[in-house]
Amino acid sequence: DIDITMPREDFNKFIDAVSNLNSSDYALGWITTNKKYYLPFAKVYKKNTIFIDDDLLGSKVQTGIFIDIFPLDYLNKNNYR
Repeated sequence: DIDITMPREDFNKFIDAVSNLNSSDYALGWITTNKKYYLPFAKVYKKNTIFIDDDLLGSKVQTGIFIDIFPLDYLNKNNYR
């Protein structure tokens, strides 16, 4: 999988933009789209693909291939480029 990080402000904008996107190709995994979502980062899934992984309890979970989107909190602006 691919991991992407972005400042929290950009992350929130991204979530808003993707949440309103009605796509037949991609889906957003986040607390606003799934009440049972428990991860502290978002996932963008490619529909019509298969990815099988173990969840935290050791159960097999089937999703699409995905990109993880991590929000960065408390980033010192002097060190951000």
